[in-house]
Amino acid sequence: MALVQGCVVQGGPSTLDIAQLLEELMREAANEDPWRRRNNTLPEVASFWCLSTGHMTQEDSLLLGGKNPPILVAVYDEGFFVYCDDDPSELLSPELRQILHDALREKIYWVRFDADGPTAPSYTLFDW
Repeated sequence: MALVQGCVVQGGPSTLDIAQLLEELMREAANEDPWRRRNNTLPEVASFWCLSTGHMTQEDSLLLGGKNPPILVAVYDEGFFVYCDDDPSELLSPELRQILHDALREKIYWVRFDADGPTAPSYTLFDW
């Protein structure tokens, strides 16, 4: 089978066969994907904000990474994916609650706080 990279086809059919090859690959992928096979559609695409963990307090970080976080969160080695609840816990800092509120207002339902994430001048940056 040919390897298609951008507009270059290496080691395979002539250029007249590229469209047919791509159609075949897409058809195979659709048949192998259980989501498409079951629903005959693509899954929903979601966007999230990405910010530095420096925009949350150290106390926020400890709460989110603890055994019973006060809000829906997915923890990973370098940070957190935090769900933008319309009524975030009062245990979270006012600064973190403001970020979640602002994201939700923009119809963003998750914020990724990453150790190497970007900083935003409109939010407080904590040094911890």
